[in-house]
Amino acid sequence: MVFESIEAAAKALRGRGTTCTALVQAALDRIRERQPGINAFLTLTAEAALARAAELDRELAAGGDRGPLHGIPVAIKDCIDTAGVRTTQGSRYFEGNIPKENAASVARLMDAGAVMVGKTNMNELAAGTSGKNARFGDVHNPWSHAHSPGGSSSGSAAAVASGMVLAALGTDTGGSVRVPAACTGIVGLRPTFGRVPIRGVYPRAESFDVVGPLARNVRDCALMTGALTQQGFLDDIEKEVAGLRIGLLEDFCGIGKSFRSLGAKVSDAIVPLDYEHLVEIMLFEFHRKLGAQFAACANPDEMFGPVVCANLRRGPRISEADYARALKERERQTAAIRALFGEVDAIVTPVLPAPTPRLDAPAGEFDRQRQFMIPFSGAGVPAISVPCGMREGLPVGMQIVADRGRETLLFRLARAYESIGGWHTMPWRKTSGGGAS
Repeated sequence: MVFESIEAAAKALRGRGTTCTALVQAALDRIRERQPGINAFLTLTAEAALARAAELDRELAAGGDRGPLHGIPVAIKDCIDTAGVRTTQGSRYFEGNIPKENAASVARLMDAGAVMVGKTNMNELAAGTSGKNARFGDVHNPWSHAHSPGGSSSGSAAAVASGMVLAALGTDTGGSVRVPAACTGIVGLRPTFGRVPIRGVYPRAESFDVVGPLARNVRDCALMTGALTQQGFLDDIEKEVAGLRIGLLEDFCGIGKSFRSLGAKVSDAIVPLDYEHLVEIMLFEFHRKLGAQFAACANPDEMFGPVVCANLRRGPRISEADYARALKERERQTAAIRALFGEVDAIVTPVLPAPTPRLDAPAGEFDRQRQFMIPFSGAGVPAISVPCGMREGLPVGMQIVADRGRETLLFRLARAYESIGGWHTMPWRKTSGGGAS
């Protein structure tokens, strides 16, 4: 029994058409079926998940209802702490790490009734957008196993897109939720910086990092965000968007025409997309966290993969003065980006500048994937990736960006587009070989 959405599963659960235990068992069955070809998971927690599901069934039978995530199977990216469950950061160096406490984001999901079925594969230490992992093996795109699923939240996105789970947690520094969402045809949100607690997440770059949800449609993504922020996002999600001002960076997949048909006012947008100074900040902060441990390794190239090694060898070449200058440039760029929201309500861009690369593509192709992502990460504003079409047999995503704290607006615009685009019906149906049953 596999459901299309969290809302569909929740309705069946409360109508006694299924149970929490059945939902979790279906997820575990699908994981066993799809995991060998996709490699989305690093650790499964089947026994604990079934025990928790049984407990949640008893709660529901006794009249206790934690809300829409009650009994919903989810996956957690492996750089997010989970009590008593190994959390490797996708790295040989941290392979034996077993946290004592849940990260704040995981605790909130558990309080809302979600059931963790496992920890997902990722780019090592969240470094990169390829989905490659030298230690644990690459994650494969459910649409085409030869292609990248995006990263660094590669396993989380692939698990959702292939029907293994109904939703997942990822992290986003320079695009690590939005890129894999686009590559796999699902929805992924980078919340406003600081809106979701980051405690218990291994940092890639502490002044960029956020925890964000991945789900099959916009409403499910809003439900996940509600649990993470302890706020509601569905009240206005179906409101019309007529009169809202959209700044379009590039017209692709008929995006402009689609928003005009909804009554939005669409104009061209000029957005400052320089990001070399932001990469310097990220590398400096990454080295500040891990550089001493890396330097103390007798054989770092055996303990860490090539991308992490390259990052940590570049980090020492960025001085404190370089970092300070980059922070100043970031302030200027952030002011310029946020000033745009005095002229438009939201900015729409592609997620990727080119079709999804193959897993064996040169490193430069993956580096270029972040050009529309990093500037908005640096500005701390929220952004959502929504499926908007197909190219060369693979999904295409668009990014909608709003000013800080305006996730409600993002969900409203994303849902309006989704309602006429219909691309949210693509994921697990196509990639899993069947519909809901």
